[in-house]
Order: sequence, then structure tokens, then C-alpha cells
Amino acid sequence: ILEYRNEGSITASELVGVLETVENYIFRRWACKVPTNALNKVFETLHGEVLRGVERGGGYQDVLSYVLLSKEGSSRFPRDDEFLGSLDGRNYHQIQNNKLYLYDRLENRDSVERVDVIQGLQDETLTVEHIMPQTLSRGWREDLGDDAEKIHGTWLNRLANLTLTGYNSQYSNKRFV
Repeated sequence: ILEYRNEGSITASELVGVLETVENYIFRRWACKVPTNALNKVFETLHGEVLRGVERGGGYQDVLSYVLLSKEGSSRFPRDDEFLGSLDGRNYHQIQNNKLYLYDRLENRDSVERVDVIQGLQDETLTVEHIMPQTLSRGWREDLGDDAEKIHGTWLNRLANLTLTGYNSQYSNKRFV
């Protein structure tokens, strides 16, 4: 794709779109735990498949998206329902692979103020922490109501209950309100 860009066949902004599409494909597959064994073949043939669509009049990024979305089985591009299901069902607190990437993208994707998330996580000036704590205090139980244990069990390690912080020792198990 970089050679294709250097030849002037796509613009710099189109290249960014292509790379974002590939990034989305890889990330969704990781989030949905789709095995990686098919990726060598996918990427070996992908540019050629896209060029055939471009020769028929399609734009590179549109054809790329179509080709990737057409893949099935172990080559598939997880659809929204599968991806959203992975956000609901996966323990994002225990992840090791792609942890730095995930939190860097969440923090910096559309931000003008860049945070060095990778260095912060590596030197532990930043940590990934629970908003609703791992151990519920009486106050948390009151806030969550009669279904406190169920809510806690359901939401504890979901991405929506995790945050990147340098203030964990100050937050402790304090109530959210």
C-alpha cells in the first residue's frame, strides 16, 4: 500500500483511511478472539483483491472495506453485534496482549492533548483501575441497590468500568458520587 501511495495512486488521506480500516479489522478480530492463523493468507492476497475492484471503478478504501467484510470464517471481519458482544463479555482487566495499544488509542485517538500512555503504563505512573472497586464497600452496596452483587459481577472487569489513572492510591474504594 505504501508503494501504491508513492506511485500517486492514492492520496495521503486515502492512505490514512486504508490504514484505519486495516487497524479496525485487526483490533476487532483481537477483541472478538478470532484466531490469527488466517491473517498471513488474508494479507498476502488482499492488495491484489482490492486492485481488481479498483480496476472496475471502485475507490481503494471502499473496495478494501468490501473485500474484508466479505471474508468469512477465520478470515472474517467481526460485525458490530459480535464486536459489541466482546465488549460485554470479555475481561478487559486481565488482558496482556494489546493492553498498551488499547489504552493508548482510547486516551489519544481524537485528543489534541497527547498523553504518553505507553510509557506511563510501563513505568507504572499510570495504571488501569476499576471505577466500581473490586471489593464493594457498604457505601457501594447501597449505591448499587438490591442487585449489588449481580451488578458487580456483571460489570467489574468490563471496559466500561475501567479507567486509566495516575491517582489510584487517592481514589481507593471511595464511592463514585
